Amino acid sequence: MKILFVKRSQSFPRSSGHDVHGYFMMRSLQHAGCRLGLLTAADASSEAIEGLDLVWQGTFSGLPEPRVVGSLPKWQEKFRSYWGMDRSWPTKVSELVASEQFDAVVVVGLEVLPYLGLVKGAKRIWYAADEWLLHHWSLVQWTSPATYKDLKLGLVKGLYERAFNDCTDRVWAVSETDRRFFRWVMGARQVDLVPNGVDADYYSPRKVVQKPESLAFWGRLDFEPNIDAIRWFGEKVWKGLKSERPNATWTVYGFGAGDVIRRFQHAFGFELVSDLPDLRDAGSSHQVAILPFVSGAGIKNKLLEGAAMSLPIVASEKALTGLDRNKVPFLIAKDPKEWRDHIKGLWDDADRRQVYGDQVRNWVLENHSWDSAAAIALEGLRGR
Repeated sequence: MKILFVKRSQSFPRSSGHDVHGYFMMRSLQHAGCRLGLLTAADASSEAIEGLDLVWQGTFSGLPEPRVVGSLPKWQEKFRSYWGMDRSWPTKVSELVASEQFDAVVVVGLEVLPYLGLVKGAKRIWYAADEWLLHHWSLVQWTSPATYKDLKLGLVKGLYERAFNDCTDRVWAVSETDRRFFRWVMGARQVDLVPNGVDADYYSPRKVVQKPESLAFWGRLDFEPNIDAIRWFGEKVWKGLKSERPNATWTVYGFGAGDVIRRFQHAFGFELVSDLPDLRDAGSSHQVAILPFVSGAGIKNKLLEGAAMSLPIVASEKALTGLDRNKVPFLIAKDPKEWRDHIKGLWDDADRRQVYGDQVRNWVLENHSWDSAAAIALEGLRGR
């Protein structure tokens, strides 16, 4: 198949989920024999597309201006404007698909559905991963009025999805919960369950010295579920853990750290390492990785990365969304005491850390390769 991927940008380092799963899905579909094109608004650097043998690549600004700009239906046009998308871009996508004879067009990200609005003669796929009404409503805490804004944002995203339900032939979701919500909220006809994978050769076990009594957390630091996780762990677990183990250290790695994260750093006393391009050695220098999520949806890339590096992981139940909790080899903590007990147990037992590290590595190799994810996506594209 000849498939065009369309997204706002394809960046490097791959600091967002969309950059991660967009790139690795393209690479694995290429391994499966597909011919790929990539259209972006911003230029993609050579590092961002390294390993891709693209049959077509370009930007919206590099495409010819259409003689006639097509019009979207009323509500689709409202959302095109809402996202600040150039009015000509949906037409440019449709003309490119026709001229280059792409069999399918895959749009990656949140604000990308208008790209599909005028496409004809090719299969139209939204690689959404997470369902956005579910995402926003997971952030609502009834005891915190500041989070009530996410009720409205969730409704806006739900209306957005519904407005474009006749523009997609397939939607790719990362978890069964997200798939159910796409069917309910968007009214999507075909939703494929395409779990996230991990590049287990890149995220492999590292031979580095580990600092005693150390914890690591990483992720985008302008993403609300990550912010919520840091806040919850700092307030509910870290203060008590630090009082019991004064020499303990907690390091937070990530892109996009703002004032909120820096206030948390001051309040909780963790070390903050911003914008590290490659966290493999740094992350592996800690004895335990933590995923203390209390909001959000979808499969966590950081969980798969930590598992691939053979790091023992302590996680909340929310962090395991999209996974079979009866089969995952992680230590699941349900309350602050369990968090402290699990972490101290791993800190105090090197053999236990080794066993859990081996188990999580084996689990991710068996269940979360990008080639297996691409095979699922390709089966849907071929209509099987």
